[in-house]
This record gives sequence, C-alpha cells and structure tokens, in this order.
Amino acid sequence: MQVTSFVQVWDAILADLPAAQPALETFLGTGLADIHHVMSFANLTRDRASRVLERMTSVELLRRSEYVIKRPDQRGQPGAVYLLSEDGAQVLQMLGHSKVRACHLKGDLPILHTLSMT
Repeated sequence: MQVTSFVQVWDAILADLPAAQPALETFLGTGLADIHHVMSFANLTRDRASRVLERMTSVELLRRSEYVIKRPDQRGQPGAVYLLSEDGAQVLQMLGHSKVRACHLKGDLPILHTLSMT
C-alpha cells in the first residue's frame, strides 16, 4: 500500500488544476466559503470553481458542511458550504500562511454568521 502525503496530493492537484491555489486561499479569512466566494476571489467561472472544489473535497483538503445552510438573501436550493480541513490548513501553512486553522464550526447558525462575514 502506497502512502501519499498531503504535499504529494497538493502537487498532483496543482499539476492538473492550476487554479486550485487561489481557490484554496479563499479559505484564509474564515476557513469556510461557498462557490460564489471562490468564484469571485479566484476569478473563476462557475464550472471551473465547481471542478476545483470537488477535486479538493475528494482528497479531503475541504469538506462539505453536513448542515443545509438556508441563506435569507438567496432563493431556491441552498448551495453547498465548504469547510477547510486539517490537511487543507497544512497545505496553506506550507504555502506560507502560518496563522490559518481548520474550520470546526458546527450548526447552521454559526456557519451562516461566518459566511456573512466573508
């Protein structure tokens, strides 16, 4: 069985999706974001932002919130909220952002409050 480190995983993601670094840096401020935050911060289209987020979720740099976050300013189906994991925080620290921490928020109200600050 081959064990890969988060550095090897990150290098593989960057080789495939160069937009992954600015997308991951979206999580520096609060440790969580939705697709609209990633699109505006990393200057990505919806399709590319979705691809990058799903790839980082599949290797556990991010995780989707298990809570359905119904935002009062948006109609329709609520979008997914992504939280920075411990491995994602380590990658950002490796990139020179020493104060970043993983997001451990629980519950829809704290997540909604933090989303409104980003």
